[in-house]
Amino acid sequence: MNLRSVAEVAAITAWYGVDGLEEYSSHQQSSLTEYWKTTRFLCQRWARQLRSGESAPNHNFRLDQLAEEIIVSELLTRCLGANLFVLGELTSQPEFSQIAKRTLTEHTTLREKAISKLEQSTNRVSNALRINRLLRKTERWTDLFVSRHSASDAALEAAFDCERCLDFADDWHMQKTIETPAVSLQLQMSALVLAIPNQEINDAVNAQAHENRAHIALSFLNATPSRKQPVSIPQVQRMILSCSGSESRPFNDSQPTREM
Repeated sequence: MNLRSVAEVAAITAWYGVDGLEEYSSHQQSSLTEYWKTTRFLCQRWARQLRSGESAPNHNFRLDQLAEEIIVSELLTRCLGANLFVLGELTSQPEFSQIAKRTLTEHTTLREKAISKLEQSTNRVSNALRINRLLRKTERWTDLFVSRHSASDAALEAAFDCERCLDFADDWHMQKTIETPAVSLQLQMSALVLAIPNQEINDAVNAQAHENRAHIALSFLNATPSRKQPVSIPQVQRMILSCSGSESRPFNDSQPTREM
């Protein structure tokens, strides 16, 4: 799975997650359990890899690539977390907010450890600078997406910077455009994937866990009782967008969402 695919799922979660959050289904509750298990599993693998300094089973460990993986996937953790915070507030079901807080806290802690370890261990300043630039981009994209939940203060718990998030929310309300929501989303997706490294997740177990999280996130959205059309990920022409000329297979939206 490619890091850009992870970012795409986060964007879809943010755009379509704002609808129908005043109600929930039993399938959403089961999806939430699977989301917690999968995220917890992924965080445990990251923690082991950071401790050992090498990635099983092939030992081709690169700390900068692991840091990129952790940072980009935090987009999904926070975008889905915003949905959960809002859902928990509207339905008075604390388990939604509790899962959001646990996943966010654990993910944030590991991201800070990865960056700290990279800054301490690398002899190349360029690696640390590149990772910090990626973090800054991720922070701003996250706050932009979370700002779509501007009607709820609960969603701000998922933001990096609450003030910046509120500024983005003001922009949403004040902008005058003839673009349809679908066109706006496509434009944002095009800009988003260019900001994210065009990199495959090399660790097969980690990649499968990311793919599982993506399916669970979409399954959670599609299980909203009021949703009539299932959410899918638009096909993105990576050869055009990557500007690198390297092939990268898009996340396959032709496969049905897995039942959890």
